[in-house]
Amino acid sequence: MATIDIRPATAQDIPAIVSLVNSAYRGSAARQGWTHEADLIEGEARTDEKELATLLIEPEATILKCTDDNTLVGSVYLKRETHGLYLGMLSVSPNLQAKGIGKQLLNAAEEHTRLLQCSYIEITVISVGPNY
Repeated sequence: MATIDIRPATAQDIPAIVSLVNSAYRGSAARQGWTHEADLIEGEARTDEKELATLLIEPEATILKCTDDNTLVGSVYLKRETHGLYLGMLSVSPNLQAKGIGKQLLNAAEEHTRLLQCSYIEITVISVGPNY
């Protein structure tokens, strides 16, 4: 990785982010990484352009994109809630997972949380194990 850059995404980034998120979570490409839902949830798509466009225009939301030499390698959705920040769709290109990109995105999310003066980050995960 040469030049990592993390900044807010724009509407022009939506097609690339859709492709990244879907490759990280679903389908055969997702199986290259270790954080996929490919065997847990049916379907090839985790999101689509319409959903991301809707998320991106929410007043309290942002999508951070991570690029390496201008190539999209990761993204994360963040939305300010009452006192905290919701974090979703943390995505890293499957062939680049476990190289620190996710950690950098989480660090950027934490900084975003501090800038908004939020006191916590909330995340939802899928549970497929037995209910405890």
